[in-house]
Order: sequence, then structure tokens, then C-alpha cells
Amino acid sequence: MRRIASRLIGMQLPLFGGAPVPVWSSGHEPPQPRARRKDPVTSKDAAIKAEALADKHRLMIVECLKVNGKASKDAIAARTKLTGVQVGRRLKELQASGSIRLTGSQVMSTSGRMEREWEAA
Repeated sequence: MRRIASRLIGMQLPLFGGAPVPVWSSGHEPPQPRARRKDPVTSKDAAIKAEALADKHRLMIVECLKVNGKASKDAIAARTKLTGVQVGRRLKELQASGSIRLTGSQVMSTSGRMEREWEAA
């Protein structure tokens, strides 16, 4: 899996004045830290563990799509034993990194509503 590797490459002046805006190499801002500088050590430890868990979830989702082919969020959740919320949070990140993409099709979700279908890139 490709990680989103962003680094600051410069500053861009806004069209209508104001403060310069940072320009990142990946085209978007890097993920926000999960703990603030002044948070207690326990929060920082939890943030490190949460990021490792998110990495594991991303790998599981990409592997699921590679092995099983196209799938909806609910189908991915069922196959990986993750919750729909856990899968949903990672789909956008994986799409931004180029690891997965939308198929353009919609399929029925477990709740009876239409949802987007995804595939490995």
C-alpha cells in the first residue's frame, strides 16, 4: 500500500490577498495529528496506537478489494470484520492515495439504500 507522503514544498499567495497558503507535494494537506502538543503522554500513546490500527485497516481493505474484486462499503466491512464506520473512514484516505477508486456503479447496501462500489487501483 502506498502511504500519503506529503511534504511542504512552498507557499502560494491567495488570489484575493491574505496570508500565504502552504503547498504540499501530494496536492493536499497531510493528515492532522491525532494528539495535540500539550496533550498528556497517555493521549500521545493512544494516538500512536490509533495510527497503527488505521494502517492495519487500510491494508485489510485494499487486500479485500484485490482478492474479492469490486465491493461496497458494507461488503468490505462484512468480509474484513470491520465496522462500516471503520471502513468508511479509510475509503476516502485510500482513494486520495490512489490505492482504490470508485467504479462508477452503485449497489444495494445492507440497509436497502444504494451505495458506491469500490475497486483496487
